[in-house]
Amino acid sequence: MPILGKEEAVGWVPYPIAAARRGGVTMSTLDVVILVLLIPAAPVFLTPWLPWERWVPWGKLPKAVLGPYLLYAAFAAWHFQLQWWFALGMALVGGVVSVIAALAIAKKPKP
Repeated sequence: MPILGKEEAVGWVPYPIAAARRGGVTMSTLDVVILVLLIPAAPVFLTPWLPWERWVPWGKLPKAVLGPYLLYAAFAAWHFQLQWWFALGMALVGGVVSVIAALAIAKKPKP
């Protein structure tokens, strides 16, 4: 096997690592901050597809927290340039959940 130069050797590395070495994929500090705030949602949204994990009580999640968090996730999807329909759908769901939470809070009897 001939000795490969730097450019040829990078072609053997999987895409994200190779692109990072070439300077194609870089994350700014703002990207890291946006992504770090989404990490707590990963277990909640990834485990429902696992047949042995049914621990998320979907009906009992606080809508006053979930709505704004979904709006934030829609912003993150837009920021990281995901499909427009995904970001828009998430924004609509987050908006609806936020309105439902606001109406539930407004309907509570005041002492």
